Amino acid sequence: MQENTVVIDAQIHKLEQILGLFVNSGDRYALIDFPDHSNVGDSAIWLGEVILLKRLTGNLPGYVADLHSFDADELVACFPEGVIFIHGGGNFGDIWPQHQAFRERIVSLFPDRKVIQLPQSIHFLDSNNLHKAVKIFNNHPDFHLLVRDQKSYDFAARNFKSNVTLSPDCAFVLGAQPRKKTCSKYLYLLRTDSEKKQSYAWNELIHDNKDSETCDWLDDGKLFKWKAAAVAVIDALSIAFTQSFRFHYYQAKAKIRVKRGLRILSRGQVVITDRLHAHILSVLLNTPHYVLDNSYGKISAYIQCWTKEYALLQQVSSLAELKKQTQNK
Repeated sequence: MQENTVVIDAQIHKLEQILGLFVNSGDRYALIDFPDHSNVGDSAIWLGEVILLKRLTGNLPGYVADLHSFDADELVACFPEGVIFIHGGGNFGDIWPQHQAFRERIVSLFPDRKVIQLPQSIHFLDSNNLHKAVKIFNNHPDFHLLVRDQKSYDFAARNFKSNVTLSPDCAFVLGAQPRKKTCSKYLYLLRTDSEKKQSYAWNELIHDNKDSETCDWLDDGKLFKWKAAAVAVIDALSIAFTQSFRFHYYQAKAKIRVKRGLRILSRGQVVITDRLHAHILSVLLNTPHYVLDNSYGKISAYIQCWTKEYALLQQVSSLAELKKQTQNK
């Protein structure tokens, strides 16, 4: 079984090899679809993407945007030529339709640019949505799709003409993280959104393990927006251009969210989760953890590809199985 540093370094090395095929030292690029929402995992991916692309090119992105701030004319003005990277994650498909629609819009708007979809998990519920996506992506002459697991790779290879590459998640580029002092034996960080596989009786979880707490990390808290805005403004006071300010603003929000996620996970001596990035950040923290799957097998598929040899990971199929494994510990 492997230590966390071995798992982390192997995935960073793989990511450097893959993205190094698309950019070189000195290249300029765009990075779009900033995840301006409270899911910690997406912020961790974003920060990893920025670190990795800066390492490979020596440059920060020449253009950044989220779903609402994106402007095609602004992109062309700021960034007349070069590669467009689309933020990775788990929203390729129709579970999170806003991001899929944005991705399809980008590919349609820029047939003359190399467009790289950073590592994603793929899942479509409706065949009509799949057929629409296939038509759009297959019409682009230079679209490249990076996927995070073998299931997504096989699906993409069957349906898309684009170059498909199996790649780790960019959150691993954050590297090993220091762990704060724990306060509970068990931390249950479980999904409350549409990707949850089953409903959990939160009170029952606490009753079964009294030295425990339950949460999800989708709530930023009341002061978050003000805190993020204040940090971003201070960080960007000397920045004259809108794009530079926007980039610093995004970075500040992402960093605060990831710090919150690491702080939450550090509260437990052992973490139980059905979130992929609670698993990934637990590896970065070197925290023992049990993993259940999400609604369509995203987490187990990722683990099978990249992290199954990590020594402090244990996969379980249900809370009943988890209870059997932990009751004597």
